Amino acid sequence: MSNLKVQAEALRVGLLAGYVQPAEVVAWADRLILAGAVPGPELIAVSLGGSLPADELAKVLHALQGEACPTRLARSILSQMAAAVRRDPATGREIARWLYQMELDHLVPSPEARIQMNRLDDAFALAESGTWGTLQEAQAELAEFLSEWAEPL
Repeated sequence: MSNLKVQAEALRVGLLAGYVQPAEVVAWADRLILAGAVPGPELIAVSLGGSLPADELAKVLHALQGEACPTRLARSILSQMAAAVRRDPATGREIARWLYQMELDHLVPSPEARIQMNRLDDAFALAESGTWGTLQEAQAELAEFLSEWAEPL
């Protein structure tokens, strides 16, 4: 299974979710090319794809060859999510929604994490409605989850 494919798929998910920007994707591809990786046409297309709409650039990323281990992919996505929350805590609500979608898609780092992924979206919704907890508590719970399950960088 390819580490390159895991990275590409994690970037693709982040791009579609909006917490990864096209410039970050292009910079990733450029770093690989500069590091001496023999670029295939797909990697070159990613490097040149900065002006594409996000959904089109996501298709280019998806076209990279290889297979991604679902567990490693989930942990890599969680690492990017953790970085996004550190940069801008306001992204927490949307990231919680994406965690729920990942759980529905069976893209989870472990069976134990699946329950938490489902619950985090609810924690934000309950806090927003004033039914249970606060947004700060939901944010802290999200940060703790991401810290626990993200792939170490």
